[in-house]
Amino acid sequence: GDSMWIFFGNIATTTFTRNGLDFDTQHEWQVSSSCNSNSYNSSPFSASVTFVTDGCIEPTNLYSDQIGTDRATMNWDATATAHHYDIRMREAGTTGWAINITFIPATFTSQTKYGLTDGTNYEWQLRAVCTSDTSSVSNWSSTQSFTTLANCTQKPTNLNTTNITLTSATLNWDAAANAIGYIVRHKEMASSWGSWVYDTVYTTTLNKTGLTPNTEYDWRALSFCDSNMTNISGWENSGQYITDEICSSPTNLGVDFTALDAATLYWDVDTD
Repeated sequence: GDSMWIFFGNIATTTFTRNGLDFDTQHEWQVSSSCNSNSYNSSPFSASVTFVTDGCIEPTNLYSDQIGTDRATMNWDATATAHHYDIRMREAGTTGWAINITFIPATFTSQTKYGLTDGTNYEWQLRAVCTSDTSSVSNWSSTQSFTTLANCTQKPTNLNTTNITLTSATLNWDAAANAIGYIVRHKEMASSWGSWVYDTVYTTTLNKTGLTPNTEYDWRALSFCDSNMTNISGWENSGQYITDEICSSPTNLGVDFTALDAATLYWDVDTD
């Protein structure tokens, strides 16, 4: 479309690289031979040959990480032609793109979105914009997705202990919203803080065995809401109990009264 030719001379090889071209643009070129240094003995220019430079390149290697209850980070590889990037987002299953993040600088290869809803699946797409406006844009990327973490602030409740024997007990609690499992820690009340024994369970009961008779125990529980156990509640601390005491044998057995057909027997018992 341009009527002005740009000339390059004194090319001594059969290849030539032209830099600084506009992207996504058709270019036309011709070549002639020169048989002396003064170019007065030159051939006519050849017929024109055309080519189109690459357009606005679509970003690649898209992925999501650093996902929380209300945020997530979207990542991609930079493209050489981008002036900036645009992201569009939506909750999965909805129509239209309700969330738009525009004019992300070309030097950025990630963008964190805050204010999301916990436990929600989101979809997102990215495009490169190769001009200061939207006159040259790449295609939108393939759809990416992530799910924000569930709200895991609710602790297990109603901690209680049943089936207490000399050496065992059953720990119980009520389920917490969004929990997929629980971590329980348990120790003798009088033992050091570092003596906690930890169990991971996916029910709302835990059987403890191998306990010491007539001993006070402390136990606590928390909820976790993801498979990595990073989205957790705080500890619920209200679990204590005492194992049964070993039943002692009677002592100091004796006979207090005898008769022809009767006797009174006595003994002492441990009342502690």
